Amino acid sequence: MAWTLNVNLVESCSCAALCPCVLGPAKPDQEWCSGVFGMEIAEGNSDGVDLSGAKAVLHFELPGDFLSGIDKAKLYLDPGLSDAQRAELDAIFHGEKGGLWGGMREAIKEWLPSTVAKIDFGGADAPGVTVEGIGQVVLQPINAEEGGAPT
Repeated sequence: MAWTLNVNLVESCSCAALCPCVLGPAKPDQEWCSGVFGMEIAEGNSDGVDLSGAKAVLHFELPGDFLSGIDKAKLYLDPGLSDAQRAELDAIFHGEKGGLWGGMREAIKEWLPSTVAKIDFGGADAPGVTVEGIGQVVLQPINAEEGGAPT
């Protein structure tokens, strides 16, 4: 049941600016939250299955902030994954393999069926993630003073 993931993460929520939940108990802009984690797995393994290069997107619907629990969650998996990779990622994120997601298992009231859909990530100039036929998140980086690198 051992697994490890080293991911590049694109995270976004429905709030107008920075997600207030990172600062603790918070009130979302619209009284509810819709969040997305787009993950490109740089390195990963689960019970001998190599997960390096895998792409997945996790979508959450929350009645309030993260402390309120998660009403619904859905996992999208790229069609370039093998059946074994899809099975391992599905088990990890559904909390069946313990770790962080095992702890999250009780916070998620309903898991919608996982879906296979093409996943593309934007570059540094337009960071974001697209799930073909479902939706797109495009982040607008905030540059440091005097046009410096994105923060």
